[in-house]
Amino acid sequence: PEATTYVVTILAPDLTELTRLEPVTETHAELARGALDTSLIPDGQLLWKVLAMRNTDEIARSPMMPLTLPR
Repeated sequence: PEATTYVVTILAPDLTELTRLEPVTETHAELARGALDTSLIPDGQLLWKVLAMRNTDEIARSPMMPLTLPR
């Protein structure tokens, strides 16, 4: 089964959702510089996960993975 869209979610270390990127059809996404208030993330360590969707149904979910923001 193929996904029609992917949804990337960025989370704080305490698992608070910081942002959810607009669904994309490609297997890559970009988080624009300045999209997050980095003053709330002093060490630059976050988590991210991806949901694979077929239309409105979730068909797969990635594990949460570490994400280090550039300084």
